[in-house]
Amino acid sequence: MSRQYNHIYSQIVEDDTDVIGHIAYALYKEQKIKFIEKKKDGDAERHLSEADWQHFNEVTCTEENIQRYRLQATEILQNFVDDALREIIKQIESDAKKNQADILTEIVEPLKPKGWWNGVWQSVVGAAIFMIIAAGLVFVASLSDNEYSFTFGGSGSAKLEQVATPATPTDATTYNVNK
Repeated sequence: MSRQYNHIYSQIVEDDTDVIGHIAYALYKEQKIKFIEKKKDGDAERHLSEADWQHFNEVTCTEENIQRYRLQATEILQNFVDDALREIIKQIESDAKKNQADILTEIVEPLKPKGWWNGVWQSVVGAAIFMIIAAGLVFVASLSDNEYSFTFGGSGSAKLEQVATPATPTDATTYNVNK
């Protein structure tokens, strides 16, 4: 009597690109190997009877079991994709942080102080510019009708004051002559 074969592969796998179907078929094959090992129970020479295979096929080839294999395959594939995506996200985040640090270093490096003498030089230039501005204010004040006094104090203070000038008869004074 020739052995009856089932055609579960065509029931589980829809086409060559059906990844879930191929994983489901692998799950079926795993269950088949476990069935064989259980039936042989350590006796490698024992061959399974046609009745054993018929019972196995009746149980495993039901529509419910085929759907169970596909559902398990979907879960396995989803877990694989989730794990792969987690690793990719970690790698992208790591690369982004490294790139961000490199870019920030490139931007900040020219802005860092060049040293102590550079700070002294900036202070001297700043003081010279301040003196030029102050002298310009004094010059502008000297061109006006009023007199101003610009005083630098010993503690670094500066003061600009209007100097009082005596009134002259041409200044808004009116003389009243009685006849």
